[in-house]
Amino acid sequence: DPGKAFMAITQRYNFLRSVTSALCEQKLQANLASGFMYFHGRDKLQRPVLVVRPGKLDLTLTADSLVDHIVFTLQWAIEYALVPGRVENWITLIDLEGAPSMVSMDLLKELVNTLQNVYRYRSAITLILHPPWIASVVWKSVQTFLPEDSKARVVWAAGKQGLQKVMELIQPHQLEQSFGGTAPNLKQGEFYPFKFFPDAPAQPPPAEPVLDRIFNS
Repeated sequence: DPGKAFMAITQRYNFLRSVTSALCEQKLQANLASGFMYFHGRDKLQRPVLVVRPGKLDLTLTADSLVDHIVFTLQWAIEYALVPGRVENWITLIDLEGAPSMVSMDLLKELVNTLQNVYRYRSAITLILHPPWIASVVWKSVQTFLPEDSKARVVWAAGKQGLQKVMELIQPHQLEQSFGGTAPNLKQGEFYPFKFFPDAPAQPPPAEPVLDRIFNS
């Protein structure tokens, strides 16, 4: 539907214009240092690795502050970590270890809506790591905000099999030890500036690069 497509593009443009014009790195320093959301290395296809740790989320944040943090982080990647026509999306690791059992639905909706409406298809795959039992309950709530194609890009990666899945995508030196890699685990205050490392060789895309084809078409 051309009309809906035009409306979506217009809404995205207006949203980013209003949010990015007010962003200030200095005002976001505390959020960026928290380790809630940051980039760390690249996968075997040169895609940046976005790490999200809900356990480090400041639950006193307003929805607007959370959106500012998300937009700053992801716009930084689009500006400095992606290459148009070559590397146009990232992969996401959501580590639920230590995640709070109760999260404000307002914060959750803002997180999902921002990622879905503004950065749809930017994440080629999302892996959910260390999921506690309560995560399935939260996921049922989140799914109500997502279209089918977005749900299909989410992979539950629990236990050793989950870490093996991560290692299939990312070289050990690009990963923190908590994810099965060899890079040191980052501590408070070390998450920003974001960390990137050499020797992330580009490999041929998989036989059926459906998501990349959709995004790059």
